[in-house]
Amino acid sequence: MAEILKKNWFVVLIAALLCGFAIYYVWDTTKDFVKGKSVDGKDVIASIDNYDLTADDLYGEIERFSVSQLYYRFRNAVIEQTVTEETDEMKENADKLKENLEAQAQSSSSYSADELISNMLESVGLESDELDRFCMLAQKESVMQRDYVEKNYDTLMKDVKNVHIISLIEISVSDADALSDDESETKEKIDAALKKGTAFADVAADYTQSTQTDENGLYGYVDSETEASSTLTDDMLKAALALKEGETSSWIKVSGDSGDKLVLIYADVVGKDNIKASKDSDVWSSLVSALISRNSTLSSEILFDAADQLEITFTDDTMLSRLRTYAGLDQ
Repeated sequence: MAEILKKNWFVVLIAALLCGFAIYYVWDTTKDFVKGKSVDGKDVIASIDNYDLTADDLYGEIERFSVSQLYYRFRNAVIEQTVTEETDEMKENADKLKENLEAQAQSSSSYSADELISNMLESVGLESDELDRFCMLAQKESVMQRDYVEKNYDTLMKDVKNVHIISLIEISVSDADALSDDESETKEKIDAALKKGTAFADVAADYTQSTQTDENGLYGYVDSETEASSTLTDDMLKAALALKEGETSSWIKVSGDSGDKLVLIYADVVGKDNIKASKDSDVWSSLVSALISRNSTLSSEILFDAADQLEITFTDDTMLSRLRTYAGLDQ
């Protein structure tokens, strides 16, 4: 299962882009002004509610934005030179991502879809018509990250405990303590199918109403460090981590403002050795995503590790340091 970009990525990228445009606009419209007010010897180019924006501050932002463009062009080149193969699965997942992005852009009421996508692409070092390339870059980066995690699995997982890959069957109910006839019938059908030996994934495909899993109920990776959330409550997490591989939990009642849910949890894979031996791309995708979301610099470490393998030479002696600083690896 391809990893769709994290929630709010679109808002973050567009906000960064608009900020950069705003900075350039202010610079372009003030660069020829006669010098006037200064603070601590620095020229002030704008004052708002007693806040003074100095030329030094503005040029620092312009520098940061230009490094951002260099970083993303560097990132794109490293990914494409590290992962050169484009499999049918990668192409299929790239097409799905493209559809997802276009649908998100179409839902905007402030900008045209073409404008949003064009701005997003330009903000990550691509041309305005390179959406296909962007979507394939996402697939290649996923492959690059998985390869790194597989290669460094023992080190990355050394201190991690009680690892599980889990699946869910979730049904929405009005009141978990007083099921309607239809709700009781659905619950009984699920119980009967599982008791008969039908695979959990097949039952989930027929009945689950969860928006947090794939079509076969796969939720993904959890371990002893996973924090409970609104989508994986404390009771659900405790039940999941108590399961042995192949076991299914009892029904778990989950209450919420919009109604109750009944949830079953299945342990697909349990234990570090079993995950390491898995050939399932969904298992690895879930693990990689969890590790990266937990470690704010891991994706950058993976990128620069790949760059090291390419033996890149920088004509500017400071460029590598500036890129690493921008990526959060150096101060």
